[in-house]
Amino acid sequence: MDSLKPNEREEDRFLANFVRGEIERPPDGLNGDCVIHYVGKCDGHEMMARLVNGKREGKATIFNKGVLFMILNYKDGRLNGEIKKLNQYGGIQMKGTLVNGEKNGLFKEYSDEVLTWMGYYRKGERYSVLRKSIHMNGYYEERSVKSNELLSIAEYDPELNEKNGYCIECNNGKLQEWMYERGVKKPVVPDVDNGIEIPLKGNEETNRKRDRPEEQSNDVPKRIRLSPSLPENKDDSLILYDMETGCEYGVIQLNNRCYEVRRSKYEKQVIEVDLNSHEIREYKNGEWTECTKEEGCIDLDSKGRRWEGSVIDNKPYGYGAIYNEEENREYEGFMLKDVKTCCGTEYYGDLGTIRYRGWYLNDQKHGYGTLYDRTGAVVVDGLWKNDHPYTPQFDGKTVDSFTESLHFSEYSFPELSTFVLKDWFGSLRTISIGDNSFSSVRSFELCNLNSLESLTIGKACFRISSEAREDGCLEIRNCPALYSIQIGDWSFDDYKECAFEELPSLQSLQLGEYCFTLVRECSLHGVFSSLFSSLDLPELEIISLNRYVFANAYSIAFES
Repeated sequence: MDSLKPNEREEDRFLANFVRGEIERPPDGLNGDCVIHYVGKCDGHEMMARLVNGKREGKATIFNKGVLFMILNYKDGRLNGEIKKLNQYGGIQMKGTLVNGEKNGLFKEYSDEVLTWMGYYRKGERYSVLRKSIHMNGYYEERSVKSNELLSIAEYDPELNEKNGYCIECNNGKLQEWMYERGVKKPVVPDVDNGIEIPLKGNEETNRKRDRPEEQSNDVPKRIRLSPSLPENKDDSLILYDMETGCEYGVIQLNNRCYEVRRSKYEKQVIEVDLNSHEIREYKNGEWTECTKEEGCIDLDSKGRRWEGSVIDNKPYGYGAIYNEEENREYEGFMLKDVKTCCGTEYYGDLGTIRYRGWYLNDQKHGYGTLYDRTGAVVVDGLWKNDHPYTPQFDGKTVDSFTESLHFSEYSFPELSTFVLKDWFGSLRTISIGDNSFSSVRSFELCNLNSLESLTIGKACFRISSEAREDGCLEIRNCPALYSIQIGDWSFDDYKECAFEELPSLQSLQLGEYCFTLVRECSLHGVFSSLFSSLDLPELEIISLNRYVFANAYSIAFES
């Protein structure tokens, strides 16, 4: 290829509008610098390139009337490698990668040096859009250009050329977890029982083996479960569930450790600090990382405030203290970069007395803590929530680990995709949902809720349409106190799967007309992915299945 004949279009698709005119060749016609002048619509443009054995090779530039317009790369006569398009002031308009003359891979487009579009090309055509995730800090969402369907949520390398880290991929409506290392896909080892791997030492490991005999094998990593229940001294801990983002977050004290946790459908992040040794580590990318820290002193501002303690990359990381410009201590405790985390103590800088002592979440008072006035008198002693004294009322958006009752009015949360309450919300006793609510939710889970007694769902909830879909999953599992489930007509109509499992106190199960009409896989106590196989509900007195409930299930068997 690369015949370099005048009065012909460039062979590569990316430059297909460029028609070659006069060609200034090197002396031997084959090796050296050449200049290609373009005519027609691209009159005034000229390319400067280098020929090797008659083919363009290496870096090439295109000028428009003397102004640098484009920077290209050739390999064996074809456009391969980085491409940059510039505006008249030298600012970048577009940059990306060409493969055999076609756009392929990540491209970024700019207007007045402001990023206006970012996404991926395949074979010269736009394939997907890439945007920062609003739900997962440090992650990017990739969506289809044609359908806006979510393709993945993942961590990337700094240049966003390749996935690098944890990734959730959506394939035909199903989610798959992967780990990427410089673009190479690797499977994720399943996390048993939603636990988080924590190597244990001494008596803790012995106790864990006694409590969890199934984990005694040397081949199985020992785990502390941060779920399904809060520690015994749960008054020190506070977990929140944000209905809008589907994210659980909060602070947990467990023995001599404190955990700042964040968990959603797409991520699991934990910061652990040891209250005795002052060690700190993070759980990310599917594993625990223990960073090498140094002791140092960092200026925090130009006025003289400084941090003295553990440091990584010239940022606070771990345990230490903040001093003001007058050498008085303002804070002592844990910090991660620029924010207080887990636990610490604030001081009145001019007095040296304690202002606040307790737990922190992302630089805010959260969990148990005590606030003192300047005389040392206690102002607040108890729970804090997002930097304010805790109040138990449900605000309509955020559920916390002490919430006992949830009531949602008609047409609540029409745009949510998930409704997941489990593990940490063991205080919940009742849930009631008004008609036509949660119409876009495709994952409904109530699991490990030890106090939940009744669930009432109105009509036409949790449904998009009356047509079959490849998504929609309901799971109600391990709720030992749940005695009543009532679901109104048409709710969950287009769901694909459902499961009612480990409900020993269930007395009444009432499903209205057209509930679960299109369910193909369902279970009442048994393997989640199986069909109805057995029923282990010793307290069940009433079961009401109205018209067309489970109309498309392959089989239903009730046994006790």
